[in-house]
Amino acid sequence: MKRWEIALCFLVFLLMLSVAAEGRDLSTGTTVLLSDVGADAL
Repeated sequence: MKRWEIALCFLVFLLMLSVAAEGRDLSTGTTVLLSDVGADAL
């Protein structure tokens, strides 16, 4: 992966994490988001 792709994924992850923290159980949101980000990265 290129450096900007990693940075972009990280920023999106942080954004999603903040949304998940507001709306859902944090652990559940984190698990779902990690799988989503992992799928996008691959």
